[in-house]
Amino acid sequence: MQFRSYNQKDNAVVSHILQQHWTDPDFLQEISSVLSATPGHFYVVEDIKELTGVIGYRELPNYFMSYATIHHPVELYIIASKYQHKGIGSFMMRELTQKLKTEGVTEIICYSPATHRDSWDFYMTCGFAEVANISHPEDGCEGCLFKKIL
Repeated sequence: MQFRSYNQKDNAVVSHILQQHWTDPDFLQEISSVLSATPGHFYVVEDIKELTGVIGYRELPNYFMSYATIHHPVELYIIASKYQHKGIGSFMMRELTQKLKTEGVTEIICYSPATHRDSWDFYMTCGFAEVANISHPEDGCEGCLFKKIL
């Protein structure tokens, strides 16, 4: 597998992968807008020339800042793979974690809504700790906040 920076030519395939995991058109539009504006914080995985996953981070929003304990946190904004249980998500998380360490990032905060509860074990397997069950400040959706110290 190859981990590389996202670029605009990946947009159609990434959109398809995201639609496998999210159905909310507003959220999908938000992700599309963020990908267009800040492609430097997003990465894709290719396996034998097939794009199979996307991962990205952003600056930690102020509403999550109280959960950070170290001076340079980021938010894991998106992680999605075309296939489940093939090691793609774990590979992306390892690669992103290594990249963030070299950039001086000290911790990753991740919110996952209750509608994606089936992914919570994945975060725990990747070294995240469950911090709190919360209502997301932007939309009120119940979910879980995770944290990983790097």
